[in-house]
Amino acid sequence: MAKIRLNLNQPVMDLSADEGAEDGLKPTDQKLSHTLGTMLKTSPEGDALKYLCWAIDLYKDGGIEVDQADFDHLQTFIKNNKTAWALVRGQLLQVMNAAKEASTKPAEAKPA
Repeated sequence: MAKIRLNLNQPVMDLSADEGAEDGLKPTDQKLSHTLGTMLKTSPEGDALKYLCWAIDLYKDGGIEVDQADFDHLQTFIKNNKTAWALVRGQLLQVMNAAKEASTKPAEAKPA
């Protein structure tokens, strides 16, 4: 089964009314990787060892590699999380969906 690389080493975007803010969003000092790591490490339910390992990797490397079963589990975890704002959960899910889509595209042939 193919692995899906989730690169979350990017800033959490916040709403902004500032002119010039791309799509009405501006970057914050918080990273998506750290936000998801915090959600996982503070979860009172779930696979504590797996969540801890993921949280460490997210803090250390900014991403994790998951199989389809773990991808689905993590997606459900994020969707059902009661402590994170919809703004953050939505960004995490967008990055996850883009990573999944990229992992299913056939590799481009290199010219000979």
